[in-house]
Amino acid sequence: ANSSSMFHNDPASILKELPQYIKLDKYLKHMPARCGRAVFHPHVAEISRSFDIKALYREFADIRRHCDYELADEAMIKNGFLETVKELVIAKNCPIPADILRQIKDWRARGGVVYYFKGFPPVELETNAPAPLGTPVESLDFFGKNDGCFYTDHGDVVSKFNPAAGGIEFIKKQ
Repeated sequence: ANSSSMFHNDPASILKELPQYIKLDKYLKHMPARCGRAVFHPHVAEISRSFDIKALYREFADIRRHCDYELADEAMIKNGFLETVKELVIAKNCPIPADILRQIKDWRARGGVVYYFKGFPPVELETNAPAPLGTPVESLDFFGKNDGCFYTDHGDVVSKFNPAAGGIEFIKKQ
């Protein structure tokens, strides 16, 4: 996934590849994030088809045009992934299970920063009630300028993918 440094616990794949997953599990939980920001991926809501997933993916792409990010789904959050990032961005009207909302609130109380889009707070998956936690932002420009490129942090270098030019440039960090 976009810059994600963790494999995702996709239940459909796990059931087919359970022996391999068990073998690799000890590595999956300890791979550090490369950037300090994550975007919440509502995997449980996606499976239940409780919202427009195509609109969410378009929004993920729009966010990527402004900043690099990791993905954080429910399983990753339960495994402690939020401790590896400083910021969590929640997409518009994103459905989040109540137990995950509690974990996000607890992480925020320990210094984590949560952003959502003004007028579009996350909602509790089970009740569909608004759950505005964190700081509302006006637009994607809050996260950086959209120059038409996608940036991904690789540790000592950042790759810049320019779809218009069709190339990738590697920029060494200073």
